[in-house]
Amino acid sequence: MTSKIDTPAKRNKLPIAKKPAWERLAPGVFLGYRKSPEARKWLVRYHDPDAPKGASNPYKMQVFANADDAHVDEEALSFKHASVEALKLAEAASVPSAKGAHPLTVRRAVEEYIAVRNARERKNKGRVDIRSDADTRLSRNVLSDVDLCDTKLKDTTRERLLEWLDNVPLQGRDEEAACRGLQSGTTARRGKVCEVPSSDMEGRDFQCSHREKRRA
Repeated sequence: MTSKIDTPAKRNKLPIAKKPAWERLAPGVFLGYRKSPEARKWLVRYHDPDAPKGASNPYKMQVFANADDAHVDEEALSFKHASVEALKLAEAASVPSAKGAHPLTVRRAVEEYIAVRNARERKNKGRVDIRSDADTRLSRNVLSDVDLCDTKLKDTTRERLLEWLDNVPLQGRDEEAACRGLQSGTTARRGKVCEVPSSDMEGRDFQCSHREKRRA
């Protein structure tokens, strides 16, 4: 069945209505989109596992985010991201069909890795108020790319990763470290070539010139 709510263009065609438009994500779990004059909202509806048998309305419903239609805040969610969040909410409510139903996206893989690294760092240092280096770097350089993060891991291509890598800004120390690691005077970094005269590699105040280089 063709989705009516998976893109902003499709959602713009929907009329303003009190009743949401629903899309099934898993057995007993639905993602909803409600369009009102004031807002565009994502909702989740799931079968309540604690509902009495024969209940007239065994479902629970919750509004959880703004949709990424035009003229909304920066934290609004895309359809892909909203689908993941809706399934997480259903899974947290112990809906059996939600477990394992949300797709393995780049975001999910990175967030789960960050959680493991943070837990290890906090255990080693005996503190609960610190973030691992992986958390800081991946949050800044990966989780900030919403389009990449909403991509299913199995659909992530080499070309897409190289495109992302080319847009990751080099910090001052990172750039200096990359240049100081040169042995022959040139090295590849993020799809670029960094060239430093060998006579300048001993000093701190050198400059790097970059040129684009296609990866084989």
